[in-house]
Amino acid sequence: VLERLQDGAFRLQAPLPRRDPLRDWRRVMDANPGMLPELTVLRVLGNQLPDLLRGRTDLPTALAGAGGAVDHLMQSGPSVLAANHLLAQAVAAAIAPVPAGRRLRILELAGRAGGLAQHVLPRLQGRATRYVLSDRTTEGFGRAEKALFDHRDIAFATLDPDADPLTQGFEAQSFDLILGLDALRPCSNPAQALEGLRGLLAPGGILALAELPAPTPWAMLVLGLTE
Repeated sequence: VLERLQDGAFRLQAPLPRRDPLRDWRRVMDANPGMLPELTVLRVLGNQLPDLLRGRTDLPTALAGAGGAVDHLMQSGPSVLAANHLLAQAVAAAIAPVPAGRRLRILELAGRAGGLAQHVLPRLQGRATRYVLSDRTTEGFGRAEKALFDHRDIAFATLDPDADPLTQGFEAQSFDLILGLDALRPCSNPAQALEGLRGLLAPGGILALAELPAPTPWAMLVLGLTE
């Protein structure tokens, strides 16, 4: 359908049939109300797809305009909700044997705007913790601060798992628990990233990661627009 030109732009090879995408979206929404987070991201970013393909805007700008929709998806969208619950349960099980008076040092990878943290932090109530929410960029940190306003013991830091964490301001053996949702999939060398993360764990520390399964065409249609 699309042809890439030499200058990197795209051109339609043939005219597309005329349809009303908003009417189609509403029809799918009426049939699948539980998919509201995914469908909202699809609508917001899909409206910007022509400008993205023509180079008139870039993905960070498009994501900034859709920040609330993407954040809602990463917190409670059906595509990720089960994984968020699973990691929160894993954290609760991991910290259960730890004496209540001991301070826990926790690092979250790919924290984005705090979607996973909103499931994990309630499991830490009543415990002394140092929770560091990290991501490759600071783009989502402002929204994460608002979403996690009631949780005071949170720090934010940039961390690119593809690079050595010790060169990014992190200290060796400085965390008791490292967790993340779909944090390794963007890495160019996941094995190398894991080796670097292992160096951040204190003796007896735990690494808890949940990677989403191979995306279905439906998931790629929605989540692919966010990458």
